[in-house]
Amino acid sequence: MEIHKAIDRQIRKIMSKNKITPELLENRMKAKGFGEEMQNSESEVMKAVLKHYDIELTETWEDGLESYFYEESTNDGYSVFIATNNPNKISINDDVHYYDGDLSDALCEAIRYANSFGSIYIDDLEHNYVMEAMQTTYEVVYDQIETEVINELINEGYDE
Repeated sequence: MEIHKAIDRQIRKIMSKNKITPELLENRMKAKGFGEEMQNSESEVMKAVLKHYDIELTETWEDGLESYFYEESTNDGYSVFIATNNPNKISINDDVHYYDGDLSDALCEAIRYANSFGSIYIDDLEHNYVMEAMQTTYEVVYDQIETEVINELINEGYDE
């Protein structure tokens, strides 16, 4: 009876070595720059997203940047928000937003499709939509990398 218990313990020990555990997954995710605890730090989220896409956000206007996000005033004094790839050719239908909250999706898209080492101009990096876009993009990338890591572990012989 004791022999069976010892064998059973050894089998469980061997099998547990080949299981994908939350700790193993988290360690692999951290190695790729996307640990779960990072989601609680705005600065870490932003750093991870910008590093993943090899881009930067800048508050310095320059010609030739990837995208531009800024506030303008209408003739009658209302604020509108611009999200464009070309500030010299603003499309009223596509680039002008009445609410800055609408810019989060546009910024997510600009980040995903920016060229490596590109820069995105944002007139004020403290706008709420900036962090909302960073968090959304982080979650999308996190899920992609998690799937990638799980597949790598399965290819290494681990079981889910």
